[in-house]
Amino acid sequence: MPQHFCARCAFDLRTASKVFVKAAARRLERSIDDICKVEMAKGSMMIGDLTSRLLGAPVVAGVSLGKTLTNLSTSSRIRCFEWLADKPVSWLMTDEDDAVARRRRLVLAAGGHDRLIPHFSDFMDKHQGSPMSVRSPPTGADLAALLEAYSRATDDAIKTKRHRVLAVPRG
Repeated sequence: MPQHFCARCAFDLRTASKVFVKAAARRLERSIDDICKVEMAKGSMMIGDLTSRLLGAPVVAGVSLGKTLTNLSTSSRIRCFEWLADKPVSWLMTDEDDAVARRRRLVLAAGGHDRLIPHFSDFMDKHQGSPMSVRSPPTGADLAALLEAYSRATDDAIKTKRHRVLAVPRG
């Protein structure tokens, strides 16, 4: 089935009305998606707990009693994420493993991995001495000379290969 049709009811999603979603709700959704990807990639034992917490988000948000996230309409899911984005994310943290909770808090605070990576890079630059971008090239390194040498080496290799092909007796 093409992606523009709902898998459940076959509605053509291209004809659906556009719904405004607050930036905070989009950032929370992206962060949760990143957390799920990390947990799955690590084969974390906490993925079942994380899935349960996510499915129970409507109850936490007070949007719907007894329904899971997958059973909500699109507008209810949007309201759920908008409400959750304005509240503390303690509902997503586990008390069992401090490292997992800390990792989740970092991703959520940064707004996803895409925003966390520059923070991490800046931290590493500050704590590892001089940053890579400030370091000077090795002494005697001349890019122009290096490229010229590479060009000569590849030209020589091509000439040698052509000479070997021409020098092979046919018979």
